[in-house]
Amino acid sequence: MNKILERHGARPRCRARATLVGALALALGAQAGAVSLNPDGQGQVLLFPYYTVNGGLVTVMSLTNHSDRVKAVKLRFREARNSREVTDLNLYLSPFDQWTGALIDNGDPHGPALLLSDDTSCVAPGQVPATGQAFVNYQYVGANGDGGPTGLDRTRDGHIEVIEMGVVGDAQGAEPVGLASAATHDPDLRDDAGRVLPSDCGKIRAAWQANGVWRLAPNSDDDVAPPTGGLSGAAAIVDVAQGIAYPYAATAIDHFFDRPDLAASPLHALPGSIVPTLDQAEDLIADAAGGTATALVLRGNTVHSLGFRAARYRAVSALLTRSELSGDFNTAPGMGASSEWLISFPTKAYHLANSGETRRPFLDAFDAEGSCETAALTVRTREAGTLPFDPWPSACEFFCLPDLRSEAPDLCDAVSVVTINQAAGLASAVLRVPTDRTVDMQFCTDRDTDTQTCPNGPDVHEGWLRIQLGNADVELDRPRSATASLVHFLVGEIVAADETRPLLAGLPALGLDLTRYVNAQIEPGVLANYSTLQPLNAERFAVPVLGIDEAGFPIPVPEDPNP
Repeated sequence: MNKILERHGARPRCRARATLVGALALALGAQAGAVSLNPDGQGQVLLFPYYTVNGGLVTVMSLTNHSDRVKAVKLRFREARNSREVTDLNLYLSPFDQWTGALIDNGDPHGPALLLSDDTSCVAPGQVPATGQAFVNYQYVGANGDGGPTGLDRTRDGHIEVIEMGVVGDAQGAEPVGLASAATHDPDLRDDAGRVLPSDCGKIRAAWQANGVWRLAPNSDDDVAPPTGGLSGAAAIVDVAQGIAYPYAATAIDHFFDRPDLAASPLHALPGSIVPTLDQAEDLIADAAGGTATALVLRGNTVHSLGFRAARYRAVSALLTRSELSGDFNTAPGMGASSEWLISFPTKAYHLANSGETRRPFLDAFDAEGSCETAALTVRTREAGTLPFDPWPSACEFFCLPDLRSEAPDLCDAVSVVTINQAAGLASAVLRVPTDRTVDMQFCTDRDTDTQTCPNGPDVHEGWLRIQLGNADVELDRPRSATASLVHFLVGEIVAADETRPLLAGLPALGLDLTRYVNAQIEPGVLANYSTLQPLNAERFAVPVLGIDEAGFPIPVPEDPNP
């Protein structure tokens, strides 16, 4: 398969960015092995916020191994409602290798997504069939049912999780070649199309068969070493009919697993199994209660350290927790513009499988309606960003800028799509998501507060939004008074020397802003399409607390009477 996307590195030149990265580097040095986001896009874990085949869209993706070692990688696809697995592969990437694939529909609008790949990198249990690998519904039907829909159309969109399982060595089966050598591309081996092939992918697959060396000891220290990172990923949602694409880079997490061996927490797992998972984060930080996962979260120039003994997926969630997402929208009729926001919760299913403090920051269990968390939404015109603005003005002098507060939206799925000023239809304009699954917003200055509708249609077509993720009734601009009222928050388990625990308010989310433009004014008979995709801006709310009270609310640190 031809490479659709190419990644280019750039040396940061911004002093402010260098300062922030330097602060994180110092923290990493002081607390080696802590789970952290890698701003340079490489890591042991990659999170892709969205894939889709809805409405004829195609998703193309690539995984790149930037190291000189063979990598064992779990590639897992999760559906959009409750993050249930719909297919997975074990990939074995040779040094400096890149694997590519594409997701399409099978021609049936109610059928499953289909994975295509003619990449030659070794795959277990087998290479992707030429006719494609159909996604399945085993994890949400029958005994695995979660109360949601059971059809294969549930597999048509979702998110992607990539976990490095380890570095493959050559200790096992040295004759005729070891396993690392078997997975390494050999310039002297080529297929009919002239593409270079690995030495012996059959040996990789045989290692997982009955009595195979990996079936018997998949995490042997002699053969599979702990992960070292150096993976990157990219994807693009392609609208073939319109000739446009929405490319994005995967979010990279480094130091996910930094133990000296895999014996205590094996990552290298049988193809088709639901492990490894994000619950297997583990670091080198000593703790009397056993293994821990410690997340380093950067807010401004401050690094917050959140340690977890149990439910260690929370370390990954801590890295992604945002109190607010914000970004632009453009639905100007004269530009043929359509905007949609994508809000993905990659770790939500891990929380919903638990209860109490380990379920936080999510609250509601999943059912037929999803697992809904209420967000607070504020809409502002573009002028409001440069002029004095009071969101709740009691009186206006000279000129009053409206705060176009809409109804509080419910974000119910693992991946929610917010549509803006779109007319009623069967599917959304950009991502083609069925409208019974979208969060629909209409923005106007004459909103009917009783029905929460725009009686004369939307009249605010350009501006920017702020979505407060959870804690909809709390003013987060006032940290000290807000803390005791929070309901959506994550608190580290490990108590600091000053007897406090760090708290992050909000939900663990990744957000994208997608806009399509249709230009019919170039010349008669010519229709031009353009597209943009931007990551949503994010805010963090982080404060120290003394713990959680019996009612489940944070206990604020008392104010210092002598500051």
